[in-house]
Amino acid sequence: MSGDASGAAPRGIQALSTAAEAQAAGAALTVLDLSGVQSRADLMDRLTRDLKLPDYFGRNWDALYDLLSDDGRMPPTVLHLLGWEEFRAEHPQLAAQLQSTFEDAQEALAGAGVPLWVLA
Repeated sequence: MSGDASGAAPRGIQALSTAAEAQAAGAALTVLDLSGVQSRADLMDRLTRDLKLPDYFGRNWDALYDLLSDDGRMPPTVLHLLGWEEFRAEHPQLAAQLQSTFEDAQEALAGAGVPLWVLA
């Protein structure tokens, strides 16, 4: 879980204390509220709503990755996962898939010089 606003690309889900550093770097704050998510369909609904994904979002991991890793669509972003610990405890497989998708998108965006901080 390395990466900060000082130069290294963000990687993985980081402590919420990183938000101030990321916002100082000009990143926009987006909150993904995971509270009450009970299924993959619920999660995809939340992602669509909270990340303001387009109507053509395919509601699957590959489609989420494609949208998140599109450096033309994604400005530098701070994504705050509200309720992450509870979500991860209740839905470990979904949480692992979501985290993996975020990490893959972070890696792709880093290559284009666009940071994506994922904070919990």
